[in-house]
Amino acid sequence: MKTVLRLARWIFAGLCAAISLSGGIGFAAQQAAWASAPGESIWPLPGLVLLEWAAFGVIGFMGILLAENPHNRSWLSAPWFVIGAFLPLVILGALSIGPFVFLSLVALLIAALLTSWQLKASLLPRLKFLLIGTVANLGLLLGVILFVQSGF
Repeated sequence: MKTVLRLARWIFAGLCAAISLSGGIGFAAQQAAWASAPGESIWPLPGLVLLEWAAFGVIGFMGILLAENPHNRSWLSAPWFVIGAFLPLVILGALSIGPFVFLSLVALLIAALLTSWQLKASLLPRLKFLLIGTVANLGLLLGVILFVQSGF
């Protein structure tokens, strides 16, 4: 039973990383092709959002894998931070990348729940990291949006 749960959480974490990486790279390539006029760029937006999505997917995957080691149990907080960081991407990108980010979020949530259950880790302290991830990423995204809107 332990092996099946371990395999399932690796599959879901890998699915999250695969969706995040392929989605981030795919949408970035598409955006770069559309911004092919001279002087146009996908930076800072939507490039930052796509980079975040890809990076967070890999960080969540690594957090699940590294949490198995008894000396690295603190890595279990990383996937919960990433789940929280995905929430603003889902909401702000509701009409574009939001549904794809939501698939990443659900896959990582399943992997994090399975990992927490198998390691007998309490969820309450992990929810703190979910909230921190949500607030931190929302603040970053809104800060960049306001910076871009101000004309700099």
